Amino acid sequence: MHSLLVMALAAVGVSGGPVVVAETPGGAVSDFGSWYAVKAVTAGTRAQEPAALAIYDARPNTPGDRPVGTFSVQVRDEFFMPKLEGARAIAFRPHGWEEHPVDGALSADVSVFTLERNVFAVVIALHGVSAPLTFSAVLRGTGAAGGSMTGNEVTLDDGRGQAFGVFAGSTASVQFIAFTPGVNNEYEWQKMYPVTGDVTVGFVLAFEDGPGLAEGRGVAALAGHGAAGTWLTPVLADWAAYRASFPGVGAVPQAWADADANAQATLRMNRDGRGWIGLGSPPLGGIARSKTHADHFWLLDSPIAALAVSESSVPDAFQVLGTLLDAQVPAGASEAGLIPNHVDDVGATPSLNNPLATDAYSAPPVLPVVLRTLWERSAKDVAAQSDLERAYRGGAALHDWWRARRDLDGNGLIEVNGSVEAEMPDSPRFSVWAATANIPVPDSTPRARLNASDLNAWLQWSELELWRTGEVLGKSDASSWLNAANARASKIDDATQGFWDDEKGAWVDYALDANREKAPQGPRTPSSFWPFATGTERDPVRLRRAATGLTDPAQLWLAHGVPSVAATEIGFLQDVPWRGAISPWQTYFLLQGLSRFGFEAEAEALRTRLLDTLAAQPAMYAHYAAFTGVGLEAAGTSTTAAVFVEALRRRYEEETFALLGGSVPTSRQGQIRRMFRFSDGVVLAEISVDGTRELPRTHFTAAAAIFSGDPTALTFADPTGAVGTREITVSLPAFDQAEVEIEHGDGSAETMSLEKAPLSVTVRLDDTLRLQRYHFAGEHSCGCGEGGGAPLGALAMVIARAMASRKGRRKERRTASASQRGRRCL
Repeated sequence: MHSLLVMALAAVGVSGGPVVVAETPGGAVSDFGSWYAVKAVTAGTRAQEPAALAIYDARPNTPGDRPVGTFSVQVRDEFFMPKLEGARAIAFRPHGWEEHPVDGALSADVSVFTLERNVFAVVIALHGVSAPLTFSAVLRGTGAAGGSMTGNEVTLDDGRGQAFGVFAGSTASVQFIAFTPGVNNEYEWQKMYPVTGDVTVGFVLAFEDGPGLAEGRGVAALAGHGAAGTWLTPVLADWAAYRASFPGVGAVPQAWADADANAQATLRMNRDGRGWIGLGSPPLGGIARSKTHADHFWLLDSPIAALAVSESSVPDAFQVLGTLLDAQVPAGASEAGLIPNHVDDVGATPSLNNPLATDAYSAPPVLPVVLRTLWERSAKDVAAQSDLERAYRGGAALHDWWRARRDLDGNGLIEVNGSVEAEMPDSPRFSVWAATANIPVPDSTPRARLNASDLNAWLQWSELELWRTGEVLGKSDASSWLNAANARASKIDDATQGFWDDEKGAWVDYALDANREKAPQGPRTPSSFWPFATGTERDPVRLRRAATGLTDPAQLWLAHGVPSVAATEIGFLQDVPWRGAISPWQTYFLLQGLSRFGFEAEAEALRTRLLDTLAAQPAMYAHYAAFTGVGLEAAGTSTTAAVFVEALRRRYEEETFALLGGSVPTSRQGQIRRMFRFSDGVVLAEISVDGTRELPRTHFTAAAAIFSGDPTALTFADPTGAVGTREITVSLPAFDQAEVEIEHGDGSAETMSLEKAPLSVTVRLDDTLRLQRYHFAGEHSCGCGEGGGAPLGALAMVIARAMASRKGRRKERRTASASQRGRRCL
């Protein structure tokens, strides 16, 4: 398939954004809420005709990646000879694509884009017309088609999906209509328009789910947008406003900037129209994994997409989650709390239609881990709190479903029911189940109960985030989630029942044998390092060993990212999803783990590989070949687009431990929002900027170790330009006393003593902040060394509450003058 794609693109000539091909899966041109899509035809007999495109029915539950018709504009001279063919060059843009064919003195500027929901436009501006020409707008395909030679609409049904209506109309006067309805299972509908001089002509393709309704939509679209030459201007303005709603990225390679535009477009194109009530109202709904390939809402993918959507609009991000929450099984039902693996746009779960399987299966519980991020990016108003409350309740109920329904062996750790539930179909990780490996089975099925390292790490992270979200919402029982997280972390690390395999230097899935002894299962995959990715692990020796294994270039540390199976495993296939191909979301979370534990150089290298790989391909694909980086499976994938948006903006750096390479650090740097103590999760420092959520790049340095009791210095840089002259607030939630010095950019300096937690001080971009002495709240000694202990403890709860109380007193920041100095570390 991929050699065909390369040959097709070489023949046609393309550049820019998502390349879309009729003969192979590709990214769709659609818009918020659209249930239909069009793709440029860049291969086959129609490839050289202006505006050649394929039509896709992208409604939920339709078979994926199947063109149901093609449309193109044929230009003929008075002798009916083709013109403007043979030199078609396509430049893809976020809003669609452009073509600029030239035929001697005759040339054309062609634009294809979304005009409005379910309406696509083709605008052709002819130049150098010296003799009469004829436009022939041709719609053809395979299947049943109904219409007439006098109407402007046909009904299409290829026999595999529900029939729908298509309107094709133009701003030019039609001269002739020819319709061949399904002869030899093929249809063709042709409309001819005479052209006598330079002219701009607009065509619309309008779709409606109900056959017979598309003409009304198409006629209204033609009448409602003015002259064809003006159609594109407001569309471009709308896209510019949308793109401007995302935070900037500073100076990056042009290929990354172009791919960022494609990623943002992919998120927009994959929006679904659930709840849409008509023109003039915003379409609501979720984001499909891929509009034409996987048009449902997926429990793993939607929260990841919501992270990127929240860069532009937090209410939209919560709406993305809302489509999943609507489908949650209510309390009292046998599967109470279950959010299905994926649902359609009315919240229904498509059945597996397999008598051996159960349809009551879920997906990794990613939803709770994004909630606090969405809240912190929100306006933190009543509406956002209401959205957060709903998502918190849903995340808690989902957690309880996992705990109640996926611990059938009773060891306190959860199991996965089939590789589809793990979101890794066909992975050799699950070969223990042989022929039934993919399907979720009923509890009564005699199959090994596989305790999954990654799902337990996801759940432990979910418990931590439910605690933190509960604290934000003022929940009196929020601490119970912290207790659950600590208990699960202990089980994950347990010497007898945990997942760590000291010989392999990684975490390993296992089943219990007849003697309830562990029977390790499966090859080395990214899941073997998931407690590292999620921040669950607290043993520095294990961290360093895991980092060594993860960065082994013979296994998982490959040139394009982290493969889904280690390259040394038997059966590794570099271009097969989940058998060796790279899945970008796995690479992203492993990147976050590297950054969090202070493997900064490795994180930077992996970020570069990820962004380079995604930017080198014409669309955001679901998977990438491990050795070549070729895009695989679904093009136009929201999850990959979201990963690109977040990685480019370095969001994985925002929360980190005071570690460097898994060891005590003398230096840490990044766009850090919070730095935690490794031993118990206490917040040591928090960085914020007045008037923006964006962050400076902060560099922490110390001669011995940062926050060890010795002086620690903070300097700042502004890679995105978001800080400028704004004040930077440095808060020290863990301390009740601090003596600081601020050296300004002009060489002057001031010192001050801060007392009464929580402490904070404001600085500017060119300042150097030195913490000379500081006292950790509740302790009788200075500093806060790494120490040991559980992942989080009671002290972390106290600090968290102190941080929450600080929100109401931000305008009363304590910046004591030099005359107030005198308190010293006890």
